[in-house]
Amino acid sequence: MDTTRYDAMSANGNPAPTTPVFDRLAAAGLRYATAYAQANWTVPSHASLFTGLLPRQHGMVGLQGRLPDDVTTIAQRLGAAGYETVGITENAWLQERNGLARGFERFTVLEPEALQRGDALLGALKDWLAARAGDRPFFLFVNVMDAHWEYKVRAENPFLPSGVDAAAASAVPQEPSRYLCQRDPHTRELAVLHGLYLGGVAAADRKLGQVLEQLRAAPAHDPLVTVVTSDHGEHFGEHRLVSHNFGIYEELIHVPLVVHGLPGAPPGVVRDAVQLADIAPSVLEWCGLPLPAGIASRPLPFRDGADPRPVFAEYTELQSREKIALPAAVAHLILTRDACTPEDRLFGDMEAVIDYPRKLVRYADGSTALYDLSVDPGELHDRTPEQPAVVARLAAELAASAVRFPRHAGDASRTLDPALAERLHALGYIGR
Repeated sequence: MDTTRYDAMSANGNPAPTTPVFDRLAAAGLRYATAYAQANWTVPSHASLFTGLLPRQHGMVGLQGRLPDDVTTIAQRLGAAGYETVGITENAWLQERNGLARGFERFTVLEPEALQRGDALLGALKDWLAARAGDRPFFLFVNVMDAHWEYKVRAENPFLPSGVDAAAASAVPQEPSRYLCQRDPHTRELAVLHGLYLGGVAAADRKLGQVLEQLRAAPAHDPLVTVVTSDHGEHFGEHRLVSHNFGIYEELIHVPLVVHGLPGAPPGVVRDAVQLADIAPSVLEWCGLPLPAGIASRPLPFRDGADPRPVFAEYTELQSREKIALPAAVAHLILTRDACTPEDRLFGDMEAVIDYPRKLVRYADGSTALYDLSVDPGELHDRTPEQPAVVARLAAELAASAVRFPRHAGDASRTLDPALAERLHALGYIGR
């Protein structure tokens, strides 16, 4: 569920009934209360999801890269083991040219105009199910974009603030640059946009239910195991930020995660920290396949205390390194930061280590911020001066991870494909 925050789900505490399908899966399966994405946007986050690697290991941190040839995806590994591998995505960032479709026998990237009709994804799923050989196990990946900006005004908008109707919601500007780093908090406007966003989350949840209905109705010899998660979240004024362009605050990297239908896994809530990169080795282990060496991840635990460990996230600043290479002026991924100051801490690369409940963020200038998420989930109070020993310990974890999981050289010579740029413009990612 693209762009879906942890706290957007009613199973995760949202007081509105946003996600009844997700909630049912969570009640009967394993809900991970402290799951983290490795990055704040689609490409690096999905690359970690598909490979079990940190962004620096797979190198997919910019707009123009391609997954290196020596990086193997979960779809490749499952395909080699006899699985039918299928992907259906509403997000144009996931495609063959950048290597994120590698290993999928069948990979459908839905056209932007098809997304407006609303039934394209289910039609693609139906077509595949009608054609598939029922004697092969399958691995299916689905990405839905309903929660992504621009936030759609729908026929029904039950999550809007009181007194705001569809006409009033339609009149609220959605351009992120209007709100980024502004001294005026734009409380009403952002509350309206957040209400529309929750409507998108609810629409994605309905699609989840429709996908599961089709899968459960299809002949199969094996149990259906369902993993539901998100690649990143979204800001709505927290830290004077909007969208998901900047930083690695909790609003962006704390994501929902549920595993349902796994034989031998009792229902429950796991509160130890896990990460999206853990999903790839988990699926391999569930399928009885060997785990690759050198990955910064391991199979998801079924209970707390099994083997707690730190998890990691990275932020690569696109603004400073990608402007010149793009074929068009970027309006959404590359926002104007004229209203931002150094105090906003938006500039330069960042990395974080989460040894829950403590989270250390290290900035490009070498400074750090330490948060205790158990009492400060909004990351408003930097504990660095108060807890130097914790800072030193977590900084050592970051340093050790850089040695254990070294950076991939990648390929910085590529340019953004014009056809992809056109599709991304149609989806609202970039301007002309």
